[in-house]
Amino acid sequence: MLTPNQAKLVLLDRRKEEVKQFFEEYKAAIEALVAEHGPNHAFQDDQGVVYQLVELDGKWVNFERFGVERTRRAGEARGSLSIKKAKELGFNVKE
Repeated sequence: MLTPNQAKLVLLDRRKEEVKQFFEEYKAAIEALVAEHGPNHAFQDDQGVVYQLVELDGKWVNFERFGVERTRRAGEARGSLSIKKAKELGFNVKE
């Protein structure tokens, strides 16, 4: 049985690729607009929200102290946590 925090992490981890794909598409859409209109282009959507393309000075990289490694899921070649290590931790894992 999973604790509420463990269950939440599992659900979030399962959505990780979906979220990653969203941000990749979002970045590509911004790059396409800059290529089409140039920086500083502004436009308004159908709800009245105004958007402007801006050149960023840079972003700080956030280095996380803790992370999560996991064994592979069905259809994946490998995970970040080896089957061997999972077994050493006392889990019953399918090869």
